[in-house]
Amino acid sequence: MKKTLLTLQVFISFIVVSCSTSNDLVRNSGNVNFVHADSFAAYSSMFEDFQLIPPENNRSCMLSKAQKIQILGEDIYIMDKGSVEAVHIFGEDGGYKGKVGNKGHAKNEYTWLFDFTTKGDSMVCLLDVGNVVKLYNSEGAFVSAKKLDTENYYWTMDYSKGKYILSSLHNGSTSLNSRNHLLYFFDENLHLLEEKILIPAKPMKESPLHHDPSLCMLGDSCIFLDIFQNKFFVFNLNDLSYQDEYDIKTSAPYTYEDMVNGDMFKTSHDKILSVFSDGNKIFGWMHYGRNYSYYELNIDTKEAKVCPFIDFISIEAMTYKNGYIYAVVQPNSLKNMQEAYEKALPTFSPELCNKINQHKDRLDSKNNFFVLKMKPKQKMAHPTNPVGKMYGCYPKTVDKRYMKKGMSLTPFTCARKHLIF
Repeated sequence: MKKTLLTLQVFISFIVVSCSTSNDLVRNSGNVNFVHADSFAAYSSMFEDFQLIPPENNRSCMLSKAQKIQILGEDIYIMDKGSVEAVHIFGEDGGYKGKVGNKGHAKNEYTWLFDFTTKGDSMVCLLDVGNVVKLYNSEGAFVSAKKLDTENYYWTMDYSKGKYILSSLHNGSTSLNSRNHLLYFFDENLHLLEEKILIPAKPMKESPLHHDPSLCMLGDSCIFLDIFQNKFFVFNLNDLSYQDEYDIKTSAPYTYEDMVNGDMFKTSHDKILSVFSDGNKIFGWMHYGRNYSYYELNIDTKEAKVCPFIDFISIEAMTYKNGYIYAVVQPNSLKNMQEAYEKALPTFSPELCNKINQHKDRLDSKNNFFVLKMKPKQKMAHPTNPVGKMYGCYPKTVDKRYMKKGMSLTPFTCARKHLIF
């Protein structure tokens, strides 16, 4: 009888340990709440020290589909996924310095450019097809290539604190094995580290549509945004341990039909577009309530303040380095802004308006994309806690033809009467 009871106790203990381990991987520490502002704000109330960098108009470096930007030293690296996939290098003044490697089938070339990242102050890493990472120096010369020791396929790559962070995507497979997760870590030599990051990829039965994940580093933590599951996941970069996960409020899970119909979110917000970190806050851009907005998330309170922009600028890609945001912007977007400033918004963001006017001869599709550099203000000028002047009515010079183009004047004209500057 005692042996039977002892065996039963051991068995129950095993079950409890197993269940607690499983639950530990999926525990939820609450929600991330997004608080929508009651009115709109100008770029000048969010940022300062605007700089507009015009990349060289060179046929070898004309951007058409910029998807990622990184800063290495004083140079700007932009990944373009247009007709010719390449990572272009520009100086701090926009002068063209060449490409990182070349597309081809040789050992020192890449076949298909999935993603890239910078390592330290002297290395650029390209993620090629077949789970091959190509390493180049800061000038774009080939150094070495490494085949990853894993059968998984990866879509994005980052580097932080001596570790490469690669992620796979949600896909159309319905037979997901235990190794098909969303986040993997590799050491300096690109060897797969012990797998502790267990975020199962959700299968999509209808179509292999992908959703790019986003991540940022906050101290010793890695904040991973999985937009498909509508969650923030938090991991410790030192021991790769799972820490927390937070739900972004949603009323229903996503379905393939939602994507086809354009209804990507069934929530009060639409989509988080970028994730950066500084101090104890996470910030970035998002579509919120059908408006292009800026958000700041306090990691301690789990509350995000969201402020929609009145002066909309379409951003292709962005990054955050040394206290500045670097954003790739199409010239047509800046041209629309210039016309809007002249005819409807002359008192909003005068510093940015002056920067745009200095390059008004280059504001058309025949010219290369711009890089907008700006510094977030220390305290977010949030409309629920207004600072500066208040304007009690809209300008009467709003040209309605801009609204037909889908410009930022649409949210401007439907905003409340009190606007922040």
